[in-house]
Amino acid sequence: MKLYYYMKHLKHLLAALVFVSLIVFTSCGGGKGGDGNPNPAADQAEKLVATWTLAANGAKLESQAVDGWTGFTLTFTGDEDGGNYSTTNVALNSEAVWPASGTWSFDGDDIGRILRENDGVSINISSVTATTLTLAFNINTAVRGSSVDGNWTFTFTTN
Repeated sequence: MKLYYYMKHLKHLLAALVFVSLIVFTSCGGGKGGDGNPNPAADQAEKLVATWTLAANGAKLESQAVDGWTGFTLTFTGDEDGGNYSTTNVALNSEAVWPASGTWSFDGDDIGRILRENDGVSINISSVTATTLTLAFNINTAVRGSSVDGNWTFTFTTN
């Protein structure tokens, strides 16, 4: 009789143990940014944050190569919440195309676009890898017939 009593309780104890184990294992899904929940904005920002050097013939206005950008560099700092950028060797009279420095953020929820916050220019990230970056955007100054107005594309490399 005692053996029957212990077996009955052991059966209930095992059932409770299995139930608790299921609850524990199903609640281990990982938090935001964990292995179960990738963070695309953080991944994209990680690719952007670097010093980029303009590739040969990498500055184009309306698909035509533009001279004067030799040695141009663009540096991004920050994370998925945005950050700063700075430039060196901007072509003569082209501050409207690339200001010397400013802040950036992703354009809303679109990690394929960044917003230059200082002047409101929305920049399409056409391509970004560990070693290449291609950006495209439109400049429209208020100066009639400005030589910098139009669709720009910049292709960069980094080490």
